[in-house]
Amino acid sequence: MSQTTLTRAETLALLDANGDLTLAAVVEAMSAKRDDYDRRAIAYAEQNIAIAGEVEVDSNALTSRDDDENGCYVMAWIWVGAEDIGDGTAEPAAAKA
Repeated sequence: MSQTTLTRAETLALLDANGDLTLAAVVEAMSAKRDDYDRRAIAYAEQNIAIAGEVEVDSNALTSRDDDENGCYVMAWIWVGAEDIGDGTAEPAAAKA
């Protein structure tokens, strides 16, 4: 049985057609390309850059390499608290500073 390799666009189109186009689904689909370099970059970011409760790095984070492979970006989550966002009627506290 032969296996067909889909392009990224085809994978996203299939997810969208099934109503499954979520960030989690995209991350899962993209994880197939992850190699040792990506895994080491993610582990480094988790151990050395992440700040608990402020900057979080998932173990299945997406990565984006520089063309010369001098490094890569690792997807991270940055926490923004409700008090920072405000209720929409006034400028958030950080914007006033």
